[in-house]
Amino acid sequence: MTSKKVRTALLFSLKTSLKKKLAALFLIASVLDVQSGNDSKKLKTANKQVVTITHEISNQQKIHGIVKDHTGLPLIGVTIVVNDKQQATTTDFDGKFEITVTNGDVLSFSFLGFKTKKIKITDQVLLHVTLEPSTKELDELILVGYGKTSRNKITGAVTKVDTKVLQNTQNVSFADALIGVVPGLFVQENFASPDAPPSILLRGVGSISASTEPMIVVDGVQMPRSGLGAFSLNAADIKEISILKDAASTSIYGSKGTNGVIIVTTKRGNRNAGLQVSFNTRLGLKKADESFTNDLMNGSQKLDYEESLGFYKSNPALLQKRRNSNTDVNWADLLLKNEINRENDISFSGGSDKINYYTSVTYNNVENIFGSHYKRYTATTRVDFDWGTRFKVGFSGNFGNVNEEDKRTIGSPFSNAFLLNPWLTVFDENGDPLRLLDVGNSSGIPYNPLYVRDNTNVSANRKNIGGSVNLTYTPFRWLSLNGVLGANYNSTKSSSFEKVIVNGGVLSYANGDNNNYTGTLTATIAKKFKKHNFDIVMGNEFNEYETNSLSVFARDFNSDAIQTISAAKTVSTLSERKSHAGSLSYFSRLNYSFDNTYNLSLSCRRDGSSRFGDNHKYANFWSVGTSWNIHDDFFKESMHVSSLKLRASIGTSGNDFIGDFASQSLYGYRSQINYAGSAVPYLTRGENADLTWEKNNNKNIGLDYGLFRNRISGTIDYYIRDTKDLLNSKPLPLTSGFTELISNVGDFRNEGIEISLHLLNFRNKHFSWTSDFNIAFNKGTVLSLSNEKDLLINSGSTVFKEGSAIRSFYITDWAGVNPKTGFNQYRSKDGKLTDYNTNRTGSNTNEINGLRQVVNKTSIPKYHGGLTNTFQFRNLDMSFLISYAGGHYVLNKGIYNLYNNPAFNQHVTVAAAWKNPGDQADLAVRQVYLARPTSAMVSDYKASSQFLQDASYIKWKNITLGYTLNKIVSDKIGIQRLRIYVQGQNLLTKTAVSYIDPEYATASGGIGLSSSLLRGYSFGLNANF
Repeated sequence: MTSKKVRTALLFSLKTSLKKKLAALFLIASVLDVQSGNDSKKLKTANKQVVTITHEISNQQKIHGIVKDHTGLPLIGVTIVVNDKQQATTTDFDGKFEITVTNGDVLSFSFLGFKTKKIKITDQVLLHVTLEPSTKELDELILVGYGKTSRNKITGAVTKVDTKVLQNTQNVSFADALIGVVPGLFVQENFASPDAPPSILLRGVGSISASTEPMIVVDGVQMPRSGLGAFSLNAADIKEISILKDAASTSIYGSKGTNGVIIVTTKRGNRNAGLQVSFNTRLGLKKADESFTNDLMNGSQKLDYEESLGFYKSNPALLQKRRNSNTDVNWADLLLKNEINRENDISFSGGSDKINYYTSVTYNNVENIFGSHYKRYTATTRVDFDWGTRFKVGFSGNFGNVNEEDKRTIGSPFSNAFLLNPWLTVFDENGDPLRLLDVGNSSGIPYNPLYVRDNTNVSANRKNIGGSVNLTYTPFRWLSLNGVLGANYNSTKSSSFEKVIVNGGVLSYANGDNNNYTGTLTATIAKKFKKHNFDIVMGNEFNEYETNSLSVFARDFNSDAIQTISAAKTVSTLSERKSHAGSLSYFSRLNYSFDNTYNLSLSCRRDGSSRFGDNHKYANFWSVGTSWNIHDDFFKESMHVSSLKLRASIGTSGNDFIGDFASQSLYGYRSQINYAGSAVPYLTRGENADLTWEKNNNKNIGLDYGLFRNRISGTIDYYIRDTKDLLNSKPLPLTSGFTELISNVGDFRNEGIEISLHLLNFRNKHFSWTSDFNIAFNKGTVLSLSNEKDLLINSGSTVFKEGSAIRSFYITDWAGVNPKTGFNQYRSKDGKLTDYNTNRTGSNTNEINGLRQVVNKTSIPKYHGGLTNTFQFRNLDMSFLISYAGGHYVLNKGIYNLYNNPAFNQHVTVAAAWKNPGDQADLAVRQVYLARPTSAMVSDYKASSQFLQDASYIKWKNITLGYTLNKIVSDKIGIQRLRIYVQGQNLLTKTAVSYIDPEYATASGGIGLSSSLLRGYSFGLNANF
């Protein structure tokens, strides 16, 4: 205990008895001796009497200070936090601050681009703090092929994804959360099923018939492209995602990395940590945009229109009957529901000094807009432990199970909502759906889709079981030996049964499974000599694939009671397929860095694949990459340039994702070819022993920059991606005995620029605002196709033609309606207009097809990207994403019938079609019913540029608003962290595409009435214990 003299004035509150004894007591501040103890203060008066008062005098004090950088300049906006709690402040424009503290408190000083500094408070009242520049961002480890490397040493085009974006999506697949986030990565959602894999393109289309999607690697194991696979991963289990784009980063994967690589690392437990529990729950709602019903004819309008076409000339009583029923059905209300999505997941993690573990379980329940039910269960576990001092063992296991009950109808429910006539009687007098619709003398759908939906059982089950074992041996600090063995099993079983009362009983059954095995052995050497850093990786890898499938289609059942193939009278289709393929690879990479300023990367890989002929089973791939940290040479003392790095790379990769037997002769069976009554095999396709690999020659130059202490940072990349020896079927002369042969037919080029920009717009102790913008431009061109300028390779509504854009549209060029005749006009290849008259006596297919030509418009976006803004105010957080794409088109096949087939409901504008000579109209003359079979009604419309629509769009993709409970409150209720949030998705879309979400357009350029703009809203909670 110590004593000190102080001058003060004190006011005491004493008990009555004590007051009497001290009535004459006067405290003289000048001679007051205050002795400090734990819980009491002893006051000695001038007459030596001592009064002990139990009271704790606060030792809080206000301190002042200034924060400067290493050059002595004041730093504005430095965050200063007391004891890592919520008490905080920031420096002003002069770098000064003041804050109230208690002796023993620890102040933490943090600022972007500088190392965090901590100072313990004793008796200081004035602080002078200097922050040193931080190389944390450059030293940050980034996932690359077969390892990690620091951002400072990367020579290739690699994007690390902030996994916070995974919180901002309602989709089951983690890939959907990457929409508009990664420059150069174009992701399209798949509407078919909640777990259906999305379509992914990285730096354009790189093949005609082989796969064009990036490879996905999860925890070092290559995932299959079919089945659940990587897309069944729970987003909450993902720790890191890296996107590898250029040759320097992908060539080490050889033929597997030709379309880029997505590397995913999942979460694992922490060492020396107690049990940690994380629980997430979300309830989501999606609603289809039904505003299209405003553009459709109602019951009265449709009957008037049919009457004008002469539908009822021979049966006027039927028209009157339909008018008297006064029916006006809104099919959208009957067929489309609100989608409800419930998701719950829980994880457990922890560890000791020798072992760590992570386990999670997820349940997802979706009832979609068509009433189909989808249930997904996933589980994952990760265990790592040290075996002695030199061995580390890791185990990963995944399980996914999906049960789906599909409410199938005749046609798409969404299409039916458009096309079914509004005057139809849907229900009987008891309110039950009628079996057949009274279509009368109109063509159209005779079955009631509501009845079919209630009397058809469609179910599917998909399973995914995967696992891997990882063993690492470190005999020396500079040498690490690693082995990974992984396996993945996918199975799909689906069946559907239409009851006998619907269509005589129809059964379809499909069963398929695939097994994938992979093994990798690597040796990593890391040495440092003064300013020289070497990192060498050498390895060997094998992959093996097995696929089996069986499908059956049977019909004509006597009863619904026995739904087996043997109970059917007719088995019309039976198909079985088995395949087996494999690959073997050797690879190596050398990374060299001098003084962390000059970096060089060399890689090579030799791949062997069973899919190619004997003459080309093996191929070699390589890359060279270099980078120069210009900042270290010229801007080390600059206050404006925080980082500046120039990158360049060149190299090759390949593609073997074609049919397992593409190079081999194929045999088939046909009942007409038999011997003694038994079918015998016959040759259906010849061998091509010279079939070789598709090869990608990639060139990339990039710039990474950071300005003003990295308040502004980003990347710029320019690339040329040349694809050689494209794989596809090539037509053969009839004298060969075959129609086609899979060959190497041509070359592509994709050329583009990618730009990303990160802005720290504002930050103080309570509020921060950051923005992330990216845009990618890509131009894809067909350079050659077997040296034949007129060769066309069809792919849906688009083609590949030498000299044209990749996936250019091949359609008739509509030139409007002839005001004299009322017929559609088409522009021929020589520019002349052809007035196409309806040929009502026969087929007009050849006539109109003769006018088809390649239109200089493509289905592949010429640019795409996104803008993300993130806000943080105290415990509130908000973020939103704007995504966009443009320069591409879509052939909107979905609206054909709305303008062209009066047997279905029609768009209200068809009433304004051409009627008399001189009319200026956008729609040709409507057909007249000529009292002949409806099948003879021939439309004068064919797929043409009339329905080719600009698919450019800008979309308010999502917005998230969250609140994290105050730590003091959460501690009291025993929760480490609690966050609640609300989300909105697809809130607003601006596009010229009619009725359909442009994101669902296929790469082949077509889109149908199968999907709508779906707006989503959800509420969720994240809790950590």
